[in-house]
Amino acid sequence: MVETKTRRQTVNILGFLRGQLNGLQGVPTLCYELIQNADDVKDENGNPGASRITFDVCDDALYVYNDGIFREIDFERMEKVSWGNKREEEGTTGAFGLGFISAYQITDSPEIFSSGRHWQFVPNGHEDERIRETLMDTEETKFRLPWAFEELEVRRELGILPIKKDADLISLHEASRQCGLTQPHLALLIRGGELWGKKIGRDWVTTRQAVNQYQKFGHKPGSKIKKLIDLYFKIYCNYIF
Repeated sequence: MVETKTRRQTVNILGFLRGQLNGLQGVPTLCYELIQNADDVKDENGNPGASRITFDVCDDALYVYNDGIFREIDFERMEKVSWGNKREEEGTTGAFGLGFISAYQITDSPEIFSSGRHWQFVPNGHEDERIRETLMDTEETKFRLPWAFEELEVRRELGILPIKKDADLISLHEASRQCGLTQPHLALLIRGGELWGKKIGRDWVTTRQAVNQYQKFGHKPGSKIKKLIDLYFKIYCNYIF
């Protein structure tokens, strides 16, 4: 029989997540942080532990795999995320260890599978039951981020709309009326990967949700892994929209 244990998080986790998400919004940021997480994985001797990362966009969730393995200190950082102690280790690209919080843009209950453990985060649970741990066989590190399709308690508390699978496409003329930017400017943003859109025939289209997201959180990530981010951004948006 598989036994599930729970772990305690006493901080006002939903309030903490809401505050941190203000600076961690946008699909490129989500991809960037997950890539950073893989880049920061170390083995027991402190050497780089991950050499690849895979994004798998499925109907139920976004799955992210890397071939590194979580150490005990990595689980401690996830458990005490508000401490932000990733910064204490040299050679890591992730600042403060808070980047995983960006996953809450798309999920209410992220999951981690690594080092023989399955952790499920339940931020709206009782403080003694916010992390559910099950021991199981694992071969690598896997993140499962179930799509938050419904506007449940976590979405409302975080102030983030649920994911919409069938958002309506709009022309750049409509998008321009919505946000006040010119159509050529919007087309430039789409080509540059800063606004989601695609070409149907000779015309660019986008969605109201994508325009709203750009207006709130639009920014361009650093160049270190921009090509990878742009790729995953396009894959993700083609699924969502």
